[in-house]
Amino acid sequence: MGSNSAKQPANVVSTVSVDPNHQRSANALVHVLDQFMPELRERNTPDRDELLAQHPELAPQLADCLDGLDFIHRASSADSDAGSVG
Repeated sequence: MGSNSAKQPANVVSTVSVDPNHQRSANALVHVLDQFMPELRERNTPDRDELLAQHPELAPQLADCLDGLDFIHRASSADSDAGSVG
């Protein structure tokens, strides 16, 4: 056993596969949200139902994202309103 008999980790390429349909949906969702965000940042309130109707294949995921964005938007608005009182 004069040589190094310890096993060296093999260079292994990850075998985790990503469902191509899932990846396309994720990319499409990001694209829709990228278009939505400037309106939200400008304090415009885009029509949620219209946005969901325009993207029915993404509606469940998009609705979840919009819920989260709405929560963050309301929380940040409440913080800025509380900071201006006084």
